[in-house]
Amino acid sequence: VQTCALPISSTQTATLAVTLFLIAPAATLYAVQMNHNSMLSPFWAATLYFGLLYLEEGRWRDALALGVVAGLGMLTKYEMLLLLVTLVALALLVPRFRPAFGRPASYACVLVFAAVLAPHIWWLEANDWPSASRAMGADKMRTVATLNLSAVNTIVGMFTLFIAPVLVLFATMG
Repeated sequence: VQTCALPISSTQTATLAVTLFLIAPAATLYAVQMNHNSMLSPFWAATLYFGLLYLEEGRWRDALALGVVAGLGMLTKYEMLLLLVTLVALALLVPRFRPAFGRPASYACVLVFAAVLAPHIWWLEANDWPSASRAMGADKMRTVATLNLSAVNTIVGMFTLFIAPVLVLFATMG
């Protein structure tokens, strides 16, 4: 029996990757509140797989696959963006992953992602952004103060959810 494993070469990098995922909203109570769709799960797993594989090995095929699966995941649920932010944070925090920002494959990945999303964005624009209207609910954010309060509440909530995983990270990398 052959297994498929990510070539993460250090325990510290693996710990950091898991911690970043645990503090991502998709892995916390926030995910339950947002009623994540089970249809996102395979795209989430594939995005994580190809994202980590691309960071480790830097291959074009992994970058292009990442663009496709992340784009398809975004079509399923916009929360896919939260995983992409997690992967970018990982690339910033792990020194050996930082060269990914200078690779042409990284920008090709972004172009593939955008190409997958383009028809959806055009549809949203043509239909007055129904997803944004639904997300805002009946009580629209009409003032900057309302928008600021919502942003502050989101930041406080995310900080609260980040505390335990970050403490675990420091304890294990110590």
